Amino acid sequence: MIPDHQPVSPSVEKVLSYWKDRAPLHEAALEYLEKFLFRGRFDVRRPAIFEQFLAQVEGD
Repeated sequence: MIPDHQPVSPSVEKVLSYWKDRAPLHEAALEYLEKFLFRGRFDVRRPAIFEQFLAQVEGD
């Protein structure tokens, strides 16, 4: 949170550097999610989420 009457620029620069410095982590997270989803939604052509669900059910 930016205090009242304080410049916004340093906070914006901090956020932008955060995303830039951690780009490989974000790419790995996206790659992991794409095993299960297509454009953010479940897709039957990506069965990994269903297989993971079945493994959890069978494990109980």
